[in-house]
Amino acid sequence: MTGQDLQKIKAANLLPLNQAAQSFLDQTSWRGPSTMEIAAIALMRWGMEEAGMQASEMPGRSTQEQLESQVNRLSEMDPKAATEWLERAAESDDPDEVTLTAQDLQEQETPEEAAYLLLEKTFDKMEVLM
Repeated sequence: MTGQDLQKIKAANLLPLNQAAQSFLDQTSWRGPSTMEIAAIALMRWGMEEAGMQASEMPGRSTQEQLESQVNRLSEMDPKAATEWLERAAESDDPDEVTLTAQDLQEQETPEEAAYLLLEKTFDKMEVLM
């Protein structure tokens, strides 16, 4: 990872959704690769790895492997583009249509609830795209 990549991550982590995710990460003991990826992805990883969240908890046909693969793909995207992907509805071509906001995340009471919301939105979008 280059210095330019880290700068992109740092800039994306200033976006409201990632700021909200970071506030929940700060409440955990997570020591994952949070400086190497945007906070929203780090919170999803924490949810899967530390809080034990599974795709089987979410209705639909995507598997745990598919969910983990999608999180990995998001991590490989441009950080700002990954944040925008998380915010947008799957069924919309309108780049201005936002279906997940920082406020939605901030309304959660615990890191587990916030991670679940991010994973659920990712899962829902995967289901539409399948």
